[in-house]
Amino acid sequence: MMKGSAMDRQTSVLIVGDGPTGLTLALTLRRHGIAARVIDKLDAPANLSKALVVWPASLEVLSGLGVGAEFAHAGVPLQAVVFGDGAERLARIVARIEMEHGIDSAHPQPILLP
Repeated sequence: MMKGSAMDRQTSVLIVGDGPTGLTLALTLRRHGIAARVIDKLDAPANLSKALVVWPASLEVLSGLGVGAEFAHAGVPLQAVVFGDGAERLARIVARIEMEHGIDSAHPQPILLP
């Protein structure tokens, strides 16, 4: 690399959207020494989850980032899904979603995080 080239400059990235994908990207870049700024169109944090369930593939990625075990420990196995409009419960499905068989993963169970 030539001294003074564009490659010598500090790289920084602007990430638009602070949902699960944007925050994971920011964490990944940071671990590689790349500065990132995250912005979102909302003025305040959302009052609803942007990621209802953390699926096994996501937990694998998070494990690669060094936080998968913490997420798995803090998470609750997915056992029911409730559908509603905020004021009224419309439906509730109760059943443990078992994915342990057939998924070669240290985190085969989808989880919910409080």
